[in-house]
Amino acid sequence: MSQLIYKDISHRSIADCRIFTVDGITRQAGDGYTSEFYRINSPNWVVTVPVLAAADGDKMILVKQFRHGLGQLTTEFPSGIIEKGEEPIAAARRELLEETGYLAGKLTLLSSDSPNPALFNNTLYIFLAEDLENKGKQQLDEAERIEVLLEDKAKVIKNLGIPPCNCGSIMTNALLWYLRFTGAAK
Repeated sequence: MSQLIYKDISHRSIADCRIFTVDGITRQAGDGYTSEFYRINSPNWVVTVPVLAAADGDKMILVKQFRHGLGQLTTEFPSGIIEKGEEPIAAARRELLEETGYLAGKLTLLSSDSPNPALFNNTLYIFLAEDLENKGKQQLDEAERIEVLLEDKAKVIKNLGIPPCNCGSIMTNALLWYLRFTGAAK
């Protein structure tokens, strides 16, 4: 087992990219192998799975926005960065309200895990948002351009990963945890 563990030898800062930093870390394995590895230091993230009870069937609130990494529009659950000193549940409530104009009456933590342990050192918190009240106004950051969508829950589950719901692994992960929580993924 000790051959699997790497120990830090040295550490250097490579880049400061405003919302994350990149480090180079020289590490040595138990068998003596030494190499430099890279780590992205990012704030923790939060994503909400907002489910709106409706007479004609439950809806999920999604956001459509341009994602610069992919260079195209995505349709996904509301999400964002947890601010320094902010509790994950408060960030979930804030991000949902800012991006969609909906206030969650009830938030349930579905999961907290590592979104990409090969490169990132942060945690992703996934919340189910229920008892939603439409406050009517988004509170977007200067660079955000977001369209709010209400979609049938069954349609969202069925079409996950099929354009225009090319939403990435964070939404897929969130939907999996939602399905496990509701008992639909047995």
